[in-house]
Amino acid sequence: MVNTDGAGEERVDSDGRDPVFGNHQLILPEWADRLEELRAVGRTNLLEIVRLGVRQGIFRPDLEMDEVAEIIEDVAIATHVFHSRGENKQERLARRVRVAIDLLMHGIRTPEAAAAKAEVSRV
Repeated sequence: MVNTDGAGEERVDSDGRDPVFGNHQLILPEWADRLEELRAVGRTNLLEIVRLGVRQGIFRPDLEMDEVAEIIEDVAIATHVFHSRGENKQERLARRVRVAIDLLMHGIRTPEAAAAKAEVSRV
């Protein structure tokens, strides 16, 4: 999965275009700063939720909290951009949110695989 993400970046870097969104700052330059301000507000709220979860012992204390908040924000934005229109949008959005929260809170690995990795890491 890590390697597949880099392929998209290489595509953007090689031809100077983003294959999905283009360069919003070039298309709507007057909105670029405002968009970044809004994203910063969203990240601040998410970061506080992550910090609170760490303080309460719900989330791991070794998380890179700023990155986690930004990743959660990216998932929320992508969900809105790609899944907020068309037929059954409310049902699709509800399902996506449910699955995203489950994935975030429980991971993609089975408990056995996670335990095996933890065991290997200790050795």
